[in-house]
Amino acid sequence: MPTLKLWTVTCNKTEDLIGSDDPYLCVDGNKVWGPIKAKAGETLIINKQLEFRASAVVQLWEKDIDPDDLLGSQTVSNNEAGNGKVEAKFTENNADYTLVYEVV
Repeated sequence: MPTLKLWTVTCNKTEDLIGSDDPYLCVDGNKVWGPIKAKAGETLIINKQLEFRASAVVQLWEKDIDPDDLLGSQTVSNNEAGNGKVEAKFTENNADYTLVYEVV
């Protein structure tokens, strides 16, 4: 079974206009990391490993007082195994985040 390694997430631009964001990651609808405070320019260590079948949907969310905001989604495939570390961009709701992950 392939393993998804979630390495880091970098906040290039926050979704919130003032202050920091509180991003968290979900894989196939299950929260796997966060929320944690993030400021623009900050790289956060995730260091999580998850087994999955043929594919998995990774979503980055921002915790809010009102409904949480989806910052983006990336479908990861077992066909990516052996490609090394890969970047995924999450740019919805005026945010800009970069996730580094690997499939082994």
